[in-house]
Amino acid sequence: MTLDGRSQCPACAAAKAGPSGEFRSDCLSCAARAVARSPQFHASRQAGRLLPEYRELLARIGVTHDMVKAAHAEDAEAQQPQHGETT
Repeated sequence: MTLDGRSQCPACAAAKAGPSGEFRSDCLSCAARAVARSPQFHASRQAGRLLPEYRELLARIGVTHDMVKAAHAEDAEAQQPQHGETT
């Protein structure tokens, strides 16, 4: 959700439709998507727990883990196999 209450910004809509590197500074969902693409989030997923570095990033950016998980689930780029991953 954007800071002005809009349900979805154009950058989030683009990221949901396909790979996109666009983020808006006035959108909490964009912030959550940025965190979902971070090394800290991926390290926490691999560890199966919220690591201190990830918790610090959540606090610094001002989003929750639930917001990041939701953004990750809707991010088309997250659904693409990454380098070295198999489908």
